Amino acid sequence: MKKIILFSLAAAMIWSCAVDDKYIGEENQTVFDSPYEIDWYAAADSATNLILIDKHFMWRGERSTFGWFNPMSDKSSSANNGYWPQAHCIDAVVDAYNRTGDDYYKEIIEQWFEGVPKWQYGKDYSSNTLYSNSYYGKYGVTSGPANNGWWNPFIDDMEWIVLAQIRIHQALAADPMVETEYLRIAREIYDNWIVTTWDVDENGGGLLWSFSTDKSKNACSNSPGAIIAARLYNLTGEEHYLEEAKMIYDWVKWALFVPNTGAVNDNLTNGVLGTYISTYNQGTFLGAAHELYNITGEPAYLEEAIKAADYVINQMTNAKGILPSAHTNDLALFNGIFIRYLTLLANDTKVDKKTRQWLHDFITNQAITVWTQGIIKDDEPGNMLFSGDLEQPAYWVVENGYTCTGVTIVEAMNILKPVE
Repeated sequence: MKKIILFSLAAAMIWSCAVDDKYIGEENQTVFDSPYEIDWYAAADSATNLILIDKHFMWRGERSTFGWFNPMSDKSSSANNGYWPQAHCIDAVVDAYNRTGDDYYKEIIEQWFEGVPKWQYGKDYSSNTLYSNSYYGKYGVTSGPANNGWWNPFIDDMEWIVLAQIRIHQALAADPMVETEYLRIAREIYDNWIVTTWDVDENGGGLLWSFSTDKSKNACSNSPGAIIAARLYNLTGEEHYLEEAKMIYDWVKWALFVPNTGAVNDNLTNGVLGTYISTYNQGTFLGAAHELYNITGEPAYLEEAIKAADYVINQMTNAKGILPSAHTNDLALFNGIFIRYLTLLANDTKVDKKTRQWLHDFITNQAITVWTQGIIKDDEPGNMLFSGDLEQPAYWVVENGYTCTGVTIVEAMNILKPVE
């Protein structure tokens, strides 16, 4: 533990020097001055309802899914619902339900669970007809179950749906240890279509990224896979899930993690390393390490989680300590993913206090920034717009990834616990 304390204190000192802000509390603890006092509960109500207001923003009540574009834009007629953004939008709703216990959010969750497999991606443009899974048969994919709307050729996309289903189960189940339909479907997807893609090839192992690619083993599909397996172990007690979580994590650590910096490379494809670094991969790697630390108590997992967090905070933020901006809908989701798993790490009382405070302050700074600078606040319902830049608002055309990340960061402030 001494090694972790020394590392985290050094990291906190390095990051604190990168910003020019008011110090509060103990030495090396700093948060931005907000231009006004923020009621984070009220802010989360406003932000989360932003994506739910039927006919005004992302929630499409007639489909029971989230749309891709905000309806005020000239692209709002698009039938494209997306697939993996669905998971992040419903995650924000689960956050709201956990915060409030309001049955309104529960009803949205239940409708979403029914709607997604019916409306996945919305339309077959070649025939202009709706059907359950318009991915089947595209990208050269011929192995998927054409009539199952939960299936997708991208392994990581299915993983996000599974992670959302697990969180829904945990939120709505009277007894989380008793299987619900949410958990049953989650296990079915993971057991049949995710972990079965593992094989030992020239990449040394790993889960596939996509059924449409040959021998591409990516961080984006493996770290979430390890999180799923760890959570299924916690919920079922079935040892094979823990073994799978360790196996997948060990491969990411061996193939993609850089131990001296904390960076997580993107992929091994036909034995060739892809070195792209993203907040998505950093967040899911630290999330997997944290899950395994909580199960096993092995300190190496915690050290690796903190190193992955440190890389983002000290190497990927701007001069003010703000997460990088994103200019596509997929990339916009990355920062929300990082914040979600970082918040769980910051709340863990087994982590030393100075490290927790360092992470707590970093998350707080992202939230203050996005809520005071990165959003258009308008009296007209549905006109609150987040962008992919936490320091700049969006105008008119907004895709759901930008929105979900903004909401996730604001909701995180209600999940984040004081450091005591």
